[in-house]
Amino acid sequence: MTESLLKLMTDVRECCSNIRTIIRGKTLEDIKNDITIRSAVLYQFVIIGEALNKAWKIDSDLESQITDLQEIVDFRNHITHGYSLIDEEIVWAIIIDDLPKLEKEVEQLINKLEGTLR
Repeated sequence: MTESLLKLMTDVRECCSNIRTIIRGKTLEDIKNDITIRSAVLYQFVIIGEALNKAWKIDSDLESQITDLQEIVDFRNHITHGYSLIDEEIVWAIIIDDLPKLEKEVEQLINKLEGTLR
């Protein structure tokens, strides 16, 4: 169970890093106007939401360790099912305001999980 959870958290960490790489040197206007950038970012968010949803099913206590876990999973569902209603300004705000917090919390969880595997 711990190994599965660790794999999912590692996937989330990687996607967060991928988003930072994709948007490096970019602006909100780049996301609005470049389908490649927008698609790449949204795909990473889909993976994040799916991985966290699976992890949550493994460990129901995850909600106390990941801020706004339900909203993250809901965002994944919104991207997947309500793709035509995506607001790039909201996506940009999530990247700037929320992604760093998620990365920090996931890193703490990874460190904790790795400690239990030793």
